Amino acid sequence: AVRVGGLFMVCILSFFGYIAASKELDIAFVAVLGIKRSATDAFSPFITLLSLIYSIILAQIYDYEFARQGTIQDGLFTETSALQILDAIVETLARRDHAIKRERPRLLAIVQDCAVDLLNSGFSAKNNANRTSLLNQTDRQLLVLVDDLEFYAGDRSAALCRAAGDTVIGLSKARAQRISAVAAALPLVQLLAERAIAGVVLLSFILVDLGAPKLEATLFSIVCGSFFSH
Repeated sequence: AVRVGGLFMVCILSFFGYIAASKELDIAFVAVLGIKRSATDAFSPFITLLSLIYSIILAQIYDYEFARQGTIQDGLFTETSALQILDAIVETLARRDHAIKRERPRLLAIVQDCAVDLLNSGFSAKNNANRTSLLNQTDRQLLVLVDDLEFYAGDRSAALCRAAGDTVIGLSKARAQRISAVAAALPLVQLLAERAIAGVVLLSFILVDLGAPKLEATLFSIVCGSFFSH
């Protein structure tokens, strides 16, 4: 909400700021250069080309970020679903096996610890960025959980024990994909190119006069919003 509010303020302030400064720019050009902004039509094709390049780069950045966000979200949902399945497997085995029933609190505590760890770190970009280990303490606890289920249930519940093992493997894969997506970043060259072109496009509004101040102010505010949104 804070970021959206900041973006809204940038667009509004840049819009009205451009309208207020447009006449002053015309006066300054005439006083300093002896020409009007409307007489600088030679810059228009150059600015149009730069704007097209900027749009392409910006679209690539947003497409990359949306795909990255989708991978992180899919990983989180997969991990959450896997923990729910493990909880259900433990409860099912505890109802029909006395040995697992005795160990039920400890086994469910392992699942709960993993859920708490996911809540504390999985939904925080900062925590995810600082965690580069693909196998942490909670993952080791899940492996212990599967081993205990097989030890106490044995051949009596081979299918559920096998399902628990497959679930833990799927959870580990989803976590690896999520951490990989969090750690991934756009090349610095592309970010610098986008910033440089955006700066040139913003400065071009000083030179180009379309004869429609409100349209120019709208385009200027959109570029400013795009510049400050990432």
